[in-house]
Amino acid sequence: MWYERLVFRVLGLMAALTHKAANPTLVTNPSAPPELLCPIGHSLMEDSVMLVETQETYDRKNIERWFRTGHRTCPLRGAQPLRDRTLVPNRAIARQLESWRSPTSTPDSPSSHSSHSQDDADTPEVDANGQSDTPEGRRRAPVL
Repeated sequence: MWYERLVFRVLGLMAALTHKAANPTLVTNPSAPPELLCPIGHSLMEDSVMLVETQETYDRKNIERWFRTGHRTCPLRGAQPLRDRTLVPNRAIARQLESWRSPTSTPDSPSSHSSHSQDDADTPEVDANGQSDTPEGRRRAPVL
């Protein structure tokens, strides 16, 4: 019945709010990109995992607590009980978190490389689409 789903959803929201109120030390950061915040605890994810069945990402502690407290549904998708509760690390979000926390030390920044040859200095930076920024404007860079 529709009202049972509504009751479970309201109870889930109440549990999340109660948890947040009981844990005022949760890491929250209003300037963080929304994709780096766990949709359950609304805090920065420390150990981002993806729920395989729904492809939604959560902080591991929050989603495991969700299941331990008797929930059988995805917190975001709700309605149907999950057939598979498998969690896998979301490495893409983990990299984004790492990059967001220390924007000056990204793996591609010149400061993270110990040495550069002269040829490296003459080669324009190329993005994932094969585009490069040059004084003449954006143009296609050769793919090697």
